[in-house]
Amino acid sequence: MTGQVKEEILTRFGELGVSVADGKIVFRPTLLREAEFFNQPTVWQELQLPADSLAFTLAATPIVYTRGARASICVKTNNGVRHLEGDTLDAAGSRAILQRSGDVQAVFVTIAADRWLAPAAVKRANIDIA
Repeated sequence: MTGQVKEEILTRFGELGVSVADGKIVFRPTLLREAEFFNQPTVWQELQLPADSLAFTLAATPIVYTRGARASICVKTNNGVRHLEGDTLDAAGSRAILQRSGDVQAVFVTIAADRWLAPAAVKRANIDIA
């Protein structure tokens, strides 16, 4: 991988709001454009995704973002489903993803509506989001 490719990958994860703190994966996106979200239900990597969602992979694990009233995480594992409050994945789930153990099948992240950059605010700041 060239330096530029690595830089673009790191930049994209920054835009997606993905970071690791104290061994836990944190999801805090603020730089995503509305055009990046699916505008209708779709199938992606064998997952049925609703309209107004965005999906990507982290260490080969599908991550799905949707917007909602409050931050929460739903972790689909080989042993069932776990629900977490907030925007931070627990240490066990984070470790399973980062070590590519295969225990985590997908992570569904609901991002609180107040975390998104509102289109009106973008317009006032003269930022082109198209």
